[in-house]
Amino acid sequence: LQELATEAEDPKLESLALDRLAESSGSFKDLSNGAEFLKHYPGSEFSETVSKRLDDLAEDLYGEALLYQRIGDQEKALDRIQNILTHAPLSPAASRLRASAVVES
Repeated sequence: LQELATEAEDPKLESLALDRLAESSGSFKDLSNGAEFLKHYPGSEFSETVSKRLDDLAEDLYGEALLYQRIGDQEKALDRIQNILTHAPLSPAASRLRASAVVES
């Protein structure tokens, strides 16, 4: 969509792509989607929206990881932690994970 929005020769197609990109940039549900977008289009006008959504999703996963740790499901907790550290390494949630790993070691 980003390529269509910036490189389309058809103004109508470009407008539709921009509208769709604006709509989806703040509503994706998987960290990997946001991380992939930022990797390919770091200077996009939607980068800030995508980064915020990435931070929000990482925060949700951080809460899930804590919950799974409390109930003893380490596998699911580690899955959430790995997802955060892989796809949202600059998020506040990732910072807290790294800080707690240092404190606990």
